[in-house]
Amino acid sequence: MVNVAHHDTRSVTSRFVVILAIVAAIFAVVSTYVLMQITGNFYVASYYTISALFDAVGVDESGALSSLVQTYTPSFYVVVGISIVDGLIKIAIVGFVIASLINLIGRIDIKTRLALLSSHKMRNHYVLCGYSDLAERIAQELKTHKIPFLVIEKDPEKAELVHELGYRILHEDFTLKSVLQNVALERAKGVLFLTESDYENMLGVLAAKHIYADVPIIVRAEQTSTITKLHKAGAVLCIVPEMLAGMDIGYAVAKGGV
Repeated sequence: MVNVAHHDTRSVTSRFVVILAIVAAIFAVVSTYVLMQITGNFYVASYYTISALFDAVGVDESGALSSLVQTYTPSFYVVVGISIVDGLIKIAIVGFVIASLINLIGRIDIKTRLALLSSHKMRNHYVLCGYSDLAERIAQELKTHKIPFLVIEKDPEKAELVHELGYRILHEDFTLKSVLQNVALERAKGVLFLTESDYENMLGVLAAKHIYADVPIIVRAEQTSTITKLHKAGAVLCIVPEMLAGMDIGYAVAKGGV
């Protein structure tokens, strides 16, 4: 199984926003003060700085400023320098806003949202929680017999694989009650917890029973010692793949098929 590291960029983004806001505020105060010393007009100085940084009011005070500053004097070059830095800060702000919008759009999982909308309307279906090798074989059988089903898988690579196979997929964590509430358990024929983790499967059983106590539950068990616990939690059937495989092999050997 491939482990995918998820980096939370929200804290980095928040720090960058604060730093950028502080830099812009400090520069606005400094540039306003400098321009006011040059022009002697606080209104022109402050409006020019605000307009240059943010274009917030749509008022251009460059004409009034140029009338108060003689061309090619030391004050003129100071104003030019302030204007250049204002422009660079504006570029940083606009670039960050655009990057944030692109990042927000990229975070929207359209396929999951569409699957959520359609899952509310499902009935007489099965919910496969965790796309393991066992789940893959079950999904193939369900598809062959045209039985509706839905897969819930939190691993992004497995979720993408399920989507490519044409199965309905929710890229979510089935151990969360809020996720199972969106798959119409009250109209489902059954829910199957098929991961290789008895702990995750147990959490799923408990969550499903809490949402809809009458839903039939089938669980894969890795350890035979957990079968009793899973039954007590609400599973009607526990499957240990190794035991089933062993029985099949033993049957074949006994019949002389090997």
